[in-house]
Amino acid sequence: MGGSSNIIDMSEVIQDSREYWLDCLAFYELALEEEFAMAEIAPIGFNDNMIQLLKFEIDECIKQLA
Repeated sequence: MGGSSNIIDMSEVIQDSREYWLDCLAFYELALEEEFAMAEIAPIGFNDNMIQLLKFEIDECIKQLA
């Protein structure tokens, strides 16, 4: 019987997961830079909650990559 194998190559799963978290990290770092730039342009209207959220997300990405 020539059915397909149900064996999963975990190295591929791990690599895909690592790439996902690296992409997320890059996205959140860029978003944080943009928020900081907005804070410099319009210091009265910037959103510190967004900066704190982005820092949290970056920390979570780093935890997943560690």
